[in-house]
Amino acid sequence: MFLIKLAGMLIGMDETYPYVRDVCRDYLVPDPDLPPLFTVRAMPEELACMTRSVTWKQLSPGEAESMVLMRKIALKLPEYSSFLLHASVVQCRNMTIAFPAARGVGKTTHALLWLDAFPGEARILNGDKPFLRVENHAVTAYGTPGGGKEGMQFNAGTALNAVCFLERGTVPEIRSLDHEEYVRRLVLQTYLPSSSEELDRCARLFSSLIRQVPGYVLKADISSDSVRKVYRTISEQLL
Repeated sequence: MFLIKLAGMLIGMDETYPYVRDVCRDYLVPDPDLPPLFTVRAMPEELACMTRSVTWKQLSPGEAESMVLMRKIALKLPEYSSFLLHASVVQCRNMTIAFPAARGVGKTTHALLWLDAFPGEARILNGDKPFLRVENHAVTAYGTPGGGKEGMQFNAGTALNAVCFLERGTVPEIRSLDHEEYVRRLVLQTYLPSSSEELDRCARLFSSLIRQVPGYVLKADISSDSVRKVYRTISEQLL
C-alpha cells in the first residue's frame, strides 16, 4: 500500500500491480503526517469484470487495477465536495478552462491547439479526468494520474474560470449555457455515484459550480480560430 494526495485529499492505494504506483508517481506522499481519509483496493472479481468488458479487454492487469481504483476514488469524491469531470483542463495566462466532451470528440486535439496558439504560455493541467473541488467561494481544478492516453497531467490545482463543452463544428462558434442545459451536460460528463444520498450531494455541487463558473458550448474545428474565440470570450468575462 502507498499514499497519494489528490485534490488536497490524502488517499490510500492498496495495490497489487507495480503499474499503479508508477502511474501515481507524481502524487506519492512518502512520509505523511496524517492517516488517509480513505483507502481503495480492487477486488479480484472487479478486475475480472473489467478485463471481460469489450471496451476494456485490451487492458493489462495493472491498467485494469488502476482504472478500478480511480473509479472507486471518484465515487468517494462527493463526500469531500469534489467530483471527477471527463474533460481536458487548459491553463493559459490568467485563465483556466475545462473542456468536457464525449469520447472521440477531440478533447486532446483541442487542448494541444492551445499549446500551439500560446507557446510557452499555455499548459494542459489534465488531459482527461481532472477532479473539481467546489467550495463556497472557489472552484478548483486539479490534475490527476488519469491524464488520458497521452499522460498529460500536472500535480497542481488552480482556480477554474470557465467550463466549455466541446462539440465538433466546421466554423468556430461559442455560446453561453443556461442553468438547465449546464446541469444536463455536466451529468453526461461526470462519473456519478448510484446512491440517492450521493446523487443529492452531486446536485448541490453542480448548483454551486454553476453559480460560480460560467458555462459555454464551443463548436470547434481543428484550427487556432477556435482557441482564440474561446480566449477572447473568457477574457471579456474576466474583466
